[in-house]
Amino acid sequence: MNKIIAFLILILLAPAAGAKPKRNYIRYSPPSGSFSVEIPEGWVPFEEESPRGTATHIIGPAEASGAWRASYHVHYFEKGKPGFLPAKAAMRVFRNRDKGIDREVGQMTTWRVDKKPAKMFQVREKRILPANRLPAERVSLHHFYMFLPAGRTEYYVIKLSTTEKTFLNYRAEFRRFMSTFKTR
Repeated sequence: MNKIIAFLILILLAPAAGAKPKRNYIRYSPPSGSFSVEIPEGWVPFEEESPRGTATHIIGPAEASGAWRASYHVHYFEKGKPGFLPAKAAMRVFRNRDKGIDREVGQMTTWRVDKKPAKMFQVREKRILPANRLPAERVSLHHFYMFLPAGRTEYYVIKLSTTEKTFLNYRAEFRRFMSTFKTR
């Protein structure tokens, strides 16, 4: 009986075979200070300004083929900037089919992010990458989109892009990312 108990204790204390190592995260806020979020250690963030607004890109590891890198894109849209669309109109644009791309858009769901109501949907598409060079290959991509209000008319569009082959590996990562996302 003691041998059985000792064996069970060893099984419970031993690390699971094939268990993923625990990932470390760092708190990141872009130079604009518009938000903060926890990102996986080793991912490379940078912010850029454009006439349409501020965009932060957080680039992750290369996929196996090297044709794509998992990445987050956080765009902040505010009224008065060129090309501004209200959030509902922008959602329709992001959800529309693109004639040049094989694209499938999923159902919209409601989330709470930073205590605000947010809308999330997923998009699957196929693209030729790299677009302007040879050799190129057809790559199936999967995008998680989140629309998050940031004021009366301002909003964020947050997107995680991965390949179709790996998107299931990133689904929990996207949930974790959004659970740590804080607006200014």
